[in-house]
Amino acid sequence: MKTNFYKFVTPMLALAMLLLLGTLPNQVFAQVGINQDFESITGIPTGWTASGFLNSTTLPCSGLRSTRANVYGTSATTQQRSLATQSWVSNGNDVAISFDYKIINFATGNAPTPAGWGSMTLQYSTDGGTVYNPFFVLNDANHTTSGTCAPLNFTIPGANVPSGTNVRLRWFCQWVAGDYYFYLDNIQVLQEATTPPSCDAALTSPANNAPAASINGLLGWSAATGVPTGYDVTVTQVTGGPSVIYDETLGNVTTTSVGTLLYSTQYSVDIVPFNMFGSATGCTTYNFTTQNPPPPGTDCFIPIVISNLPYAVTDNTINYGDDYSTTDRPAIPPVYPLLSNGTGSGSYLNGDEVVYRFTPSTDMGINVSLANTGTWVGLWVFEGCPFATTVAYHTGSDATGRAINALPVFAGTDYYIVISTFPTPQNSAYDLLIEENIFDCPQINGNIGDPCDDGDPGTFSDVIAA
Repeated sequence: MKTNFYKFVTPMLALAMLLLLGTLPNQVFAQVGINQDFESITGIPTGWTASGFLNSTTLPCSGLRSTRANVYGTSATTQQRSLATQSWVSNGNDVAISFDYKIINFATGNAPTPAGWGSMTLQYSTDGGTVYNPFFVLNDANHTTSGTCAPLNFTIPGANVPSGTNVRLRWFCQWVAGDYYFYLDNIQVLQEATTPPSCDAALTSPANNAPAASINGLLGWSAATGVPTGYDVTVTQVTGGPSVIYDETLGNVTTTSVGTLLYSTQYSVDIVPFNMFGSATGCTTYNFTTQNPPPPGTDCFIPIVISNLPYAVTDNTINYGDDYSTTDRPAIPPVYPLLSNGTGSGSYLNGDEVVYRFTPSTDMGINVSLANTGTWVGLWVFEGCPFATTVAYHTGSDATGRAINALPVFAGTDYYIVISTFPTPQNSAYDLLIEENIFDCPQINGNIGDPCDDGDPGTFSDVIAA
């Protein structure tokens, strides 16, 4: 059911919240032109420009990240640092600005920088950033020395930013003495709108008309222009429908999760921006189709199931994709080190791989062998999905085949047999044969069992029962 909280903001309430903007960091209830806390990015925001400012996880004002610049006096470049927002077309109304800042020494943790450090000027431009005008100067006269971040907030009168001009804001640092970091965080800029936003929020993930989109249900879109405060997002299942599967009113965000989607299914997406003056009109409907279901053998969740032995097949790992890597190999040594050959390097899981599952109905011994392979092929036996235990392996760089013989397997246990490559080459052809071991005495816990010493080869069941 659609939640309409974001549409309950009245013009009078928006004005009251505008006055509170600087006192409620990280909370925005009215219209937002810019709301940047640097949490979801690792660099400077798109459209912004910076000289010396970098996104950092060290001693942030709040959350995980702030942006900061090291200001020091060894050159003209290091003596002046700046950060500028993207430009926007002014509607002639006042511009409310709030941000958090702090000034701390370069090499002494969170120690505050003493007086005499210099100044920071908040500037604005009405020509897209060619010429900047000073609006506020921060210096020793109005800065309180502290190792914690402090909020500042201002309002640039609408007369300073006439309608139709390209407005841009800049924080400009000028060094005088010392070696320090200037931090900025939780930057919020609001210019009150007078009309609904434009209907130009375009679906970006998945791409419009994508033929094989992920079923993860994560949607992303570009921000609309015209100062939106939120978006109405509707997702309709077209195939087998139409049927609305998601219909929500969201805040000023550009991503959402609609839940896991169906394979091989077409969906349509409607994204309608709104603000306190109404909803955008004439919006485009976007479409995408989800990927086909992966074939059995792609991973341990959808393996090729072996029901009976002997089992023989000729195939190629290129048909199953690359879903595992080094870190997916459980710890070694394996359960049966004397049955394992080669290095057992997890790098042999870096190429394309195929996964088989065998669940014996009785205790037995099995032989697993590969023939007609390429080079750098690994043969693995694991327990668990995701893989939890390495049972045995045979890895190597040559093309002489791979084998794990006389392997004990136990009734009701799921064994995952994996064929993969190093990854160079990325894939390999193979002939796989899995058969019950009747005549060789299996190695139990790495040791030959005594029942095999009587000269009677027997069967695996004989060994277990002895």
